[in-house]
Amino acid sequence: MKLSLIISTYNRPDTLELVLKSIQVQELDENITANQVEILVADDGSKEDTAQLVAQFQQNFPFRLIHVWHEDNGFRLAAIRNLAVSKSSGDYLVFIDGDCLVAKDFILNQFRLAEAGYFVGGNRVLLSEKYTHKALSGKLINIASNCIFKSIWDRISGKTNKWLPALRLDTNAAWRKKHASNWRRPKGCNMALWRKDYLTVNGFDESFSGWGMKMLIFWCAYFMQE
Repeated sequence: MKLSLIISTYNRPDTLELVLKSIQVQELDENITANQVEILVADDGSKEDTAQLVAQFQQNFPFRLIHVWHEDNGFRLAAIRNLAVSKSSGDYLVFIDGDCLVAKDFILNQFRLAEAGYFVGGNRVLLSEKYTHKALSGKLINIASNCIFKSIWDRISGKTNKWLPALRLDTNAAWRKKHASNWRRPKGCNMALWRKDYLTVNGFDESFSGWGMKMLIFWCAYFMQE
């Protein structure tokens, strides 16, 4: 299996840099090689500084890194994601936003969670404004930590909005399939599905603009084809 991780961004090279750094230190196991992973930056019309940032990372990056750009013509997230998919070669598609840092086992767990007939809807933790500024200034180390105690403390101290996503359970546990999740739960900032399923519903509907609606239409189409 080959995995394509697609990162959407628009004029935020500061957050994109942190995301790419978190991907740069991913840990795989002996059954997965770097050639099975590619990273695509889906750029919704950013200025030249984003292209320059990606070019810098391309010089020393553990995975194939591709910059996919189209002209800035308003908010066109659906279109740039579709374009990035057309440039990708993975059997399995993972989508995250350009301000979502990932834990060091994120890609490894995506391989482990990939299963025919299922998509994966992930979560995210929001940082406080002060904590975000610290992260962007480089004063925070290992911000995407899996440490449950650190995550609980960050929540208690108001640095984050939740701690539960840091609770790591066995990805092969039977309880994952015991109860069906609400179909509205998946978030576009962290989701994964098979390429063939994406193609079955013709990708994201580019006729809808604005936040949220494109994902609603996408998931409606996805579940109707089941």
